[in-house]
Amino acid sequence: RTEVVDQGGLRQLGLRDPVATFAGSPDGSLLAVGTMNRGLCRMNLIDSESLEVLEVLASKQGNLFPAFSPSGNLLAVTHVQQGLLVWDRRVNQLRFRTSAVPRSFRAVFGPDESWVATTGPGDEVQRWSAENGDPMGTWFRHGDGRRLVSALSISRDGGVVVSGGFDHWVRWWSADGDKATLLGESEMGGIIASVGASLDGDWILGATDTGEVGIWEVKGGELVCRFFEPDSPLVDARFMPDGRHVLTVSQQGVARIRSVPSGFPVTGPLSLAQIWKVPKVGREENAGWLQEVVRHCGGDFGN
Repeated sequence: RTEVVDQGGLRQLGLRDPVATFAGSPDGSLLAVGTMNRGLCRMNLIDSESLEVLEVLASKQGNLFPAFSPSGNLLAVTHVQQGLLVWDRRVNQLRFRTSAVPRSFRAVFGPDESWVATTGPGDEVQRWSAENGDPMGTWFRHGDGRRLVSALSISRDGGVVVSGGFDHWVRWWSADGDKATLLGESEMGGIIASVGASLDGDWILGATDTGEVGIWEVKGGELVCRFFEPDSPLVDARFMPDGRHVLTVSQQGVARIRSVPSGFPVTGPLSLAQIWKVPKVGREENAGWLQEVVRHCGGDFGN
């Protein structure tokens, strides 16, 4: 089943099959949810208010991976073996569907939404026209060609690209048209599950499936902070809109919000059924987050 949290409480979608992948539009009005049944993945387009399944965009053996464009007007779906489709919400129809795109675990749109970048094959990041799917060539190579790219993200202004791989490395690049120049890199302790850039473009993050999260300065590559989430494996880590907090989500359905650069949690472990937000300034009298920090360090909070 799929569960959607809003200010009114827990809401559930009546999908019969387990959820494999999902993405939400930037304005929160649409959900793209991939459900899996005996290896067959269906990509459902869902209205987040009515929770109605508007359309099944694809149905294929093997995982499908959705990604919305910055405006939310376009949705790209890639496949674990091959294929790419782009759907246009303004006219409610497919722009194109092509099998020319090799296996890809992630897709991201360029800032002007004229192209889509996908991971694979190997360590390549390739670009495709978002208008008709025509190939635009290899943008850059993440590593040495032996390990796949597992995570990919582009900053809001398109100036910074972050990639992560099965090689345990996070790398960030300066993007200038058809060229991407390496700015920095760091090795981590597991497969990179998630990467991202803060909205101001000053910091990037990488998170591993083993629970390690690192944040670095884009310029200079200095480590800002590093912390470990106990509820691994992690499935996602994101900068919050203010750029100074990070949300992590584990496979066990536990979420935390941490402050940057301290790395201290500002919330305790949050289950999906809880409604939460980043505490406002002046609410430090609620010291539950501090109790958790002390407990994780092996101490006794006492009285």
